[in-house]
This record gives sequence, structure tokens and C-alpha cells, in this order.
Amino acid sequence: MKRLLLIIWIVAAGMSLSGCAAVKLGSMPKPPETARLRVALIPLSETVSRGKWGKNDEEFADNLYRFTRKVLDKRGYYEVVPETEMKAVLGEYVPDRWSLIRKDAELAHRVGAALYADYVLLAERGTLGDPFYYFELTLINIDTGRRFIVRINNTRIRGGKKLPDGTGKVAIRELFRDAKGDLLGTALHKTRAVPGPETGEHRRQEESSRLRLEKEKSPREKSEPEKPLQAASAEAKLNADKTAGVIAPRQPEEEHRNHEQLERLKADEQKPAVAGSDENITREVGYLDAEQQEDGQVRDAKRLIVYDLATASETYRQVALILSEALREEIQKRGVYNLVNRENIQLLLSEMKFQESGLIDSAQAVQLGKGAGAQEIVTGNLGVLGRTVVLQSKRTEIQTMLNLAQASLKSDAGQEELLLARLADMVDQLLPRK
Repeated sequence: MKRLLLIIWIVAAGMSLSGCAAVKLGSMPKPPETARLRVALIPLSETVSRGKWGKNDEEFADNLYRFTRKVLDKRGYYEVVPETEMKAVLGEYVPDRWSLIRKDAELAHRVGAALYADYVLLAERGTLGDPFYYFELTLINIDTGRRFIVRINNTRIRGGKKLPDGTGKVAIRELFRDAKGDLLGTALHKTRAVPGPETGEHRRQEESSRLRLEKEKSPREKSEPEKPLQAASAEAKLNADKTAGVIAPRQPEEEHRNHEQLERLKADEQKPAVAGSDENITREVGYLDAEQQEDGQVRDAKRLIVYDLATASETYRQVALILSEALREEIQKRGVYNLVNRENIQLLLSEMKFQESGLIDSAQAVQLGKGAGAQEIVTGNLGVLGRTVVLQSKRTEIQTMLNLAQASLKSDAGQEELLLARLADMVDQLLPRK
């Protein structure tokens, strides 16, 4: 009996070791280079033991693909791998979750590499038994192996849907909250592959950044000396000098602080994604709680629009969009304003015949804000000055065009992750104190 069990174990182990290698993947031509984050979406569906899903597996996969591509495309920094390319690599093979994530997600990495993707995104619907259902997103970084997992749980009421219509949108938003640092790091890695600052194009972008920073100032700001920020006057002055094109000497204590913070960020990025480690713990969120957090209104609060950060540097476009989304998230967490969501901003941009990219000037920003019924707006710019990256933002009252608050952050080129790490400090300066 023991010998039989040993044989069974050996056979099972052999199948486990060879399972991933047995899957033959197709190939495809290398796609054009893109600064966007290329994502390979793989829909997964768990069998429901009691009752049926509203849509079969094929319908679920088709609808999920169309919906996810639409949502991610609107973010501006993703590129979803087309279905035709997925078909070329996977062929008739229909992957399941276990095959994809076993052995440190070896098969998922093979699929992502064959598709020239930066990430593989597994999207699974499943159940713990009626009435408990879930929708789970697993984002896998093909280069580092890091995984981010968010599960949206829903308790179905009698006669209700197993997964409400807004579940996918909620899951994508929650996933960004966990993965934004990794997304920014990948975008920066792709950005740094662009030719360096010696090129004429970089010099043109730098001059354009300087002119945009100056143009965004109101007439009152141009005529009056800029006041130091209350929360960090020394750093604000340094940033003001940078904006004017003056390279102020860096203080030793700032150098030390930057170095320590950057080392911590790099250490976090380099943590191995070991199965069972804290890196792969699933964060679970109740659907109703997440929906209320997104749509809940702050009583008697003003409506605020947070526009995408403008940038004259095309190579920093995706970085600016990721920082913009992180800025909106940080402001919303404070519970001071009712934010106009980005989807509604994009709709208004289209209706008012503005640029669909969301990059508009101050006058257009105010006009759009009035159309959205907002009382205040937040605008900003991400610029490159020499070897320094500068992030500026300001909060403006629409009715009076008065600049209510302004803030700025900076980092050396190559250390842009510090901008995300210090975004909360910027929001402290931008928002009114409670």
C-alpha cells in the first residue's frame, strides 16, 4: 500500500513539474514600441454548483474584455493586448487559474512574455457557495513577478444579481490603490529607455515645460512675489527657484532624506513574490462598501474637479497620468470635497469639443468646471528642468479665479518615485485645513 501511494505521489509530482512546460504557446510579431503599460487580460470563470451565471463563459469573456479595454483605455496609460494577439499565442488552449499561478505563476509569465506584455491581468468570477460570490483581479508584473490581488465580495440578495454591474469598475479602482507604485515604476522604466537629455527633442520639451509653468500663472501671480507655502516653506522656496529656472543648491539633510526614502522604495520593489508570502495576500473588499466609498457624497461639501497633470514631455505622459489618478485618490480619501469623477470629465470634454486627452489650459478648465457644477478646480503640471523633475499643482476658485492654494514637489531625474511617495504632503498643502 505504501509503495502504491509512493508511485502515485511520484506520478503527481512529475505531472506538476511538467504541466506548464506541456502547454505549447504560439508566437506573434513584436508589436510597435509603446510607452503605455501593455496588459494581457485573461478572463477566468469558476463553475457555479447551484444555478447558473447570467452569462456563459464565452459571453462573460467577451463582455469582460470589451468592458476592461474600454475602462483601461480611458485611463490613458494602459494598452490592452488585442484579442487577435491573445488568440495567436493561446490558440485553442483555455487556461485555468491553477495552471496560470502555480510554480510562482510560471505559465502566466510565459504567456505575458509571448505577448510582449508588461503585466498579465487575471479576472475571475467565482463563488463560495450561494449567496456568496466574488470577482477577483490578479495583476502580475512580468518583469519582477510581483502580484497584486483584489477580491470584490458580494452577498446576493434574493432575486438579485450574483455580481452587480459595477463590480468590474470597482475592482479596477481598488487594484490601482494597491498597485500604483508598481505601475509608476514600470512606466518610469519604459520612460528611461528614451534617449537622454542631450537630444534636441528633450531641450525643446524642457523649454516647453518652463513656458507652460509660467503660462499657468494667473496675472495676479505674475505681478506679485510668490508666497512660501505654510507646510514646507523651505522646500517651497526651493521649488519656486526651480520653476524660475534657478538651480538652488541641495541641502545635505534633504539629500539624506531623499536617499533613505528612495532606498526604502527600491527595497519594496525588489521583494520577491513568493507564494504564501505577504506579497500575495488577497485584499478583500465588500462591493457595497466600495461602491458607497466611490459614490458617497460629503454633506455640504463643495464639488471639485481634479484635472490630469499637463506635461510638455511626451515621454512623461504616462507618468503624469498615473500621478494624476493617485492625486485624485489622495484628495478623495480626505473627505473634504465631492469629486467629479474622471469619466464625467471626459464626457464633458467631448461635449464641449475640448481635447479628449484632458490636457486643457486654465480658461478651458474653468469653463469646464462651471459646466460640471464645480466650485473649485485643481490643475497641475509635470515638467522637466535640466536633471530635475518638478510637479506643481494649484487649487482655484472658479467664480473669482482666485488661486486658493499651491504646492510643488521635485525629484532628481531617475528618482521620480519620490513624487508619488510625497503626494500626501502636496495634498496637505493644497486642501483647506479642517
